[in-house]
Amino acid sequence: MSELLGQYLERIRKEKKISLRDAAEKSGVSYSYIRDIELGINRKTKKEVSPSPAALKKIADAYQINYYELLEKAGILNENSETILNQSNDKLDALLLKEANIDNPWGTIPVIGAICAGDGIIADSNIEDYVVYPMLNKKKPDYALKVQGDSMMQVGIEDGDIVYLRASNWVEKNGQIAAVIVNGEEGTLKRVFWDADRNVVKLVPENPKYNSIEVFPNEVHICGVYAGHFKPEFQMDL
Repeated sequence: MSELLGQYLERIRKEKKISLRDAAEKSGVSYSYIRDIELGINRKTKKEVSPSPAALKKIADAYQINYYELLEKAGILNENSETILNQSNDKLDALLLKEANIDNPWGTIPVIGAICAGDGIIADSNIEDYVVYPMLNKKKPDYALKVQGDSMMQVGIEDGDIVYLRASNWVEKNGQIAAVIVNGEEGTLKRVFWDADRNVVKLVPENPKYNSIEVFPNEVHICGVYAGHFKPEFQMDL
């Protein structure tokens, strides 16, 4: 990723007087990751950040700026690309898949970093790989994450599994499994319960050796809602 992209996004955000937390709320992208994009480096791993087209699309929509321009600044598209500004998103997606050398009859899902299903690390929103989503009669999830840990093992989600997620800022019903970030630090996969009487969010594991976590609503950010998972050894190669 060129430094220019990060500088541009930071300038636009500040010109529009959007805080990092507001940017996260508007886009569905964590504020810590937005800041990493602005700086051009993952502050935990010290590695260069290469944002995915999906992340850039969310940020572009939140800031009301040109998506294609962000793709060009990120080096995903260039002046020789077939894409023009008035093309549809479907055509752009097809081009991006073509440039990534992905050609298969199933839906493709980006695998974005990793999320801890126990105690641990934040999810990095970098595309590391692609997996297929063969359920053509169902709505395709937005992305997938690789599980690290065993806190959800009693519902069959184990270390190394790939979890499909639909991008969402909140769970659709109480007790739903979701990928969450707590206090901008820890990525985790848990059941999410909302206690309206106490005004707290309870994050519940599916493994008795882990404790539930209670946080206030402003301390938790929902990254996505569970939409299925699979064991990588059963995934078909692209």
